[in-house]
Amino acid sequence: MHSQTFNKKTDELSSSANLVSRFLALEQIYSADQLDTYLHSLTKNRNNTPDSESQPTDVVVLCASAILAIAEAVFEWAARHIQITTTPDSNNNREHPRRMVLVLCGGIGPSTRFVYDAVKANARYSCIFDTVEGKPEAHVLKVIAERFYGLEVGGPRLTPSRNKMENEDGLTILMADRSVNCGASPSETQKVLESHARSPWSKTQP
Repeated sequence: MHSQTFNKKTDELSSSANLVSRFLALEQIYSADQLDTYLHSLTKNRNNTPDSESQPTDVVVLCASAILAIAEAVFEWAARHIQITTTPDSNNNREHPRRMVLVLCGGIGPSTRFVYDAVKANARYSCIFDTVEGKPEAHVLKVIAERFYGLEVGGPRLTPSRNKMENEDGLTILMADRSVNCGASPSETQKVLESHARSPWSKTQP
């Protein structure tokens, strides 16, 4: 029994180390296709891991940064995901998870000014600078998502019923806007997910 427990712990540590290694080796994602490919690769890797279940990623966390191209890639992917899940006769042959959550993450912290500056310097987004300046980083992402990509973003305290969330198809977009530094982002994201009755099988941060 002791040997079995030890082997199980060793397998868990090995799996965790492999996951961290893959994350550290991951190049930045700059297109919807790259994100889509990455999400499918995660599912494939899980299928090859002992004791893992064959389940796709169900939560994607987008942490705000001054590299707006990453946010653009995620929003393009989100718009595509919604279109695929709402089009029954789509010709796309890839399998997409039916229910997913995208969390826009970022409060006001030491790096927030860089996000504002990036928006102000961007030819496409400079028109929203006055709207987003002084707001949490998640709100900056929210304005970009809604105004330029036609996405619908819910608030951090909007709490639909568990039954509704479990039976929704497509994509739900939430905000975690209370973190004051990068280190607090994971715990704040978890709080938002729990407040929306979400217990994710897997979270992915592009």
